[in-house]
Amino acid sequence: MAQVYFDSDTPNIYELDLTANEILSKHVTNEQLADYDLFFNGRKIGKDQKLSDIKGLTNGRKILRILNRKSSRIQAPSNLRQQVVELDKRVEQFHFMEDRHMTTFMYDKNYIKKLINDFPIILEEPILLNVLTDYSLLKAMLHEEVGFIQQHPSYVPIFQKILADALPPAPAFPNFMNNMMNNPPRQRNAVGNNTASAPPRQLFTNQMLHDAIFRTANPPVPVESSSTSSAPTSSPSTGSTASTEPPEAIAIDAPETAASIPVNRYAAQLTQLHDMGFTDDNTNIVILDSVDGNVEQAMDLLFAMRD
Repeated sequence: MAQVYFDSDTPNIYELDLTANEILSKHVTNEQLADYDLFFNGRKIGKDQKLSDIKGLTNGRKILRILNRKSSRIQAPSNLRQQVVELDKRVEQFHFMEDRHMTTFMYDKNYIKKLINDFPIILEEPILLNVLTDYSLLKAMLHEEVGFIQQHPSYVPIFQKILADALPPAPAFPNFMNNMMNNPPRQRNAVGNNTASAPPRQLFTNQMLHDAIFRTANPPVPVESSSTSSAPTSSPSTGSTASTEPPEAIAIDAPETAASIPVNRYAAQLTQLHDMGFTDDNTNIVILDSVDGNVEQAMDLLFAMRD
């Protein structure tokens, strides 16, 4: 059995021994047959071809669509082919996060309404709406062999609009990264008269990582006063035992609490980034710091830097 959609979200169920023409005749008049075709994954099915003979039609993929192939009244621009090639190159480089952003926009009813307002031609050519709300068709039509782009050139600027809205261009990353490395947020918030003349403090170093791991594995043990100490405590002539100053290590380490160390503060986010293949913690922490720990924004920036 196969599911066939036509002008509705409810599929029609047909046996696989039917031909495309037999299915079309159940939905359109004889006069309209020349303008309609049956499609599977963006490929037109021959009018005399049986569903059982369609390559790739498996138990898990038995969804077909009936689409009107009437040509658009819009004239195709002279550089249409070049625009399609550029779109195709961009789509081929999609990673899963970009696919997710695209599908989020395409399946948002409010966004589709806005798109129709921006491109009224969509209402004149219903096939455009069918394609623009089916992600498998959206990309397949770029390669559609019978000339969908030539018959419906409006598809290209609409696709470009969706791409610009769902995946806006990233900032200039070389300048962005240089600025973040040289002026991390903690340095800009530092106080003191010597801040301007002091050399910039590196945000994250191997020593800091080593210290953080050591403290995690060896938590500090509270020091208790010994009741059996025989050293005098009231004599002014005693040495360092009478000193009331805190140990030097405490004075130095007090500001660097475990929670303030970047690798601890962003531990969960770093784990997620590691799972995505981003293992350079120096860069990861700079990016996380710039987006207040938002993992999705950080991944978008890191993917753009990788490109």
